[in-house]
Amino acid sequence: MKIKWKLFLVVICCCGVIAFLTEINTEKMDGEKEQKEISEEIIESKEEAETHVFIEENQNSSEEEFKNLCSEIVYNDISEQTVGKYVYKDLFNWQIKESDNRYLCNAIEDFIEDLKTYQKTYRNYGIIDCRYDSSFPIENSDIIRVYGIVDSVSQSYFTGGYNPTIKVYYIEYIRKYGEEPENKTMGEIRDERIARNEQIRQEIEYKNSLNTDYNGTTKNIDEMDELDLEDYLSHCDEMNYSNLTNGEDLTGRHVAIHVQLFKHKIFKSEKGKENRIVKWINIEFIQDDIWEIEFYSEQAEDYIPDFGVLYFQNIENISPMDMRSGENIIAYGQIINHPKESYDDWEVIVRYYEFE
Repeated sequence: MKIKWKLFLVVICCCGVIAFLTEINTEKMDGEKEQKEISEEIIESKEEAETHVFIEENQNSSEEEFKNLCSEIVYNDISEQTVGKYVYKDLFNWQIKESDNRYLCNAIEDFIEDLKTYQKTYRNYGIIDCRYDSSFPIENSDIIRVYGIVDSVSQSYFTGGYNPTIKVYYIEYIRKYGEEPENKTMGEIRDERIARNEQIRQEIEYKNSLNTDYNGTTKNIDEMDELDLEDYLSHCDEMNYSNLTNGEDLTGRHVAIHVQLFKHKIFKSEKGKENRIVKWINIEFIQDDIWEIEFYSEQAEDYIPDFGVLYFQNIENISPMDMRSGENIIAYGQIINHPKESYDDWEVIVRYYEFE
């Protein structure tokens, strides 16, 4: 009996020692694991810091050195770890996004040029234009090799992959999409484009100066409706298509506009006339005639269809019933509906008009 008791005590003591040693070993392992995690965080932080220093240092390198740091970005290999990598890619379909220095592009490898038809890809490349020399004008169909640093990635719901946004510091012009390479240097192409764009700018500026005396400050005065005809005409703002579509709210403005008559209509009831005009003028001063019009666009050098309608006062000696479709007139009157989201359904109450 005594022997059994002694054996029991020995077993108890051994179990206690084993438990004690196990606890010590567990604490040691937990401590080593925690120290390892801390070490990994330190290593990651160090790598991130070195990456930022690497980026800052190499952004100040020469163009050739910068390009040598870049490797081609492959869409299927893009991940969150791609951020910060130096990359290059041949892109086209340059679409301005948000501002002049942000674009949305596609890789030329995702298109078949010989197909000669519309193609769609959801593999999009965002571009932030950070070029040190931004003098080369990029056009939509240019195939451009870009060199830069991946700034961010976002997962595409369409492809399941990641679409990158690249900060671009250097570019190389290759050719136009669907065309053979030009036998010119990039500098020659740049100079031709700058000259052409300046010519276009001057043409637009000239066209926008036609049929207008409006400089942003109205000539309208209080009590316009009480002026005699000569004074009224002199205080109307002569406006062209550019003036009318620049986003300014022109409701209530008295203007002189160049239009072409399109289709003659008549108010069928006083109620209809009342619904359209009563807010602006007593309907007894409005004739029954309505003319749908097309507005002249100086840039297009043509008339814009389905532009709006003219109503006519009866206080002057005018006869809209005698006008004919296709005739061009200068209409003097008040804008009573000026849609800002679209350029049709305009409404103008005309006091006087002249044939052009």
